[in-house]
Amino acid sequence: MYRQYLTILMIVVFSTIQVVSANTNGVRVATTFQYLADDVSLLLCSGDEAYSIVPVGADPHEYSLTPKDVEFLKTSHIIISTSHTHLERRIYELIISGELNSSLIEVPKLPKVNIRYIPNTNIVNYHAVTYDPDNYIILMETIARELSRLRPECSSTYMENLNKVVKQVEKIKKAVELNNLTAVGSSPLTQYAVEWLGVKVITYLVIDPEAPPTPSDISHVEKVLSNRLATMAVVVDSDSAIDRALNEIAVKYSIPILKIPSPIAPGSTIDKLETIISNYRNLTLKTADIYEREDYMGLTLLMTLTSIIILMYALRRVSTWK
Repeated sequence: MYRQYLTILMIVVFSTIQVVSANTNGVRVATTFQYLADDVSLLLCSGDEAYSIVPVGADPHEYSLTPKDVEFLKTSHIIISTSHTHLERRIYELIISGELNSSLIEVPKLPKVNIRYIPNTNIVNYHAVTYDPDNYIILMETIARELSRLRPECSSTYMENLNKVVKQVEKIKKAVELNNLTAVGSSPLTQYAVEWLGVKVITYLVIDPEAPPTPSDISHVEKVLSNRLATMAVVVDSDSAIDRALNEIAVKYSIPILKIPSPIAPGSTIDKLETIISNYRNLTLKTADIYEREDYMGLTLLMTLTSIIILMYALRRVSTWK
């Protein structure tokens, strides 16, 4: 009777203790967005799992952690965060307080990650940091090392999968020739996607991706594009008012438009980088053609005006002789 009581007591005690460590069932990785879960899935070993806290289609800046989310996080060995939304700040607080015992990987805080600033400001751009391929590799290496630490028996699998990812990214980087171009972006979501290509984003339609463009914003960008101060416009391939507005302005002034996939849409970052490269290569060909035609038209106009001036001068001299 005493032994039965002791056994029941031990079961109750241990069932109330939250232990976050890898086991034979694999490593559980929680991410704040679905695309991060899709990236993590490229590395995993059999029995591991990755899932997103924010449901697909939900506004990440408006979403708040639910009690169910917190319970999921308590069973996760690793949490991956972009470290700038309200829910991600809340996760950090839960880690600091000790309520969560998971390993926290915050993308912008990783060593050697290249963080950019919004043009003409001292505001750090935390949006879509892994659209820079070098930043993406740093993140994936960090995840692979942490997975290996938690589940050493799968270390070779994690590293093999990491090598495949790195080779794909390096292939993407070599697939395009860097150009010294300038662009207007619809919002900070576009910066990391193009600046590694040699395209400098000189201004945005809006700095806050959640705010609609004002008449002043539109007027500013129209001046930039009408005066050809930017080579192209970069928009997210979405139906947002911001991206529609810049698309319309660019069409109005015959400025080439580069569309990039939404960084928070489902799908791995590698697939999105390949889409960006494909769209960019097609666009640079069109851009070169447009400016060659403009240069040709300008030269033709100049030659025509010169001929007219010479002819008028000759006629004037003839009339003087008479």
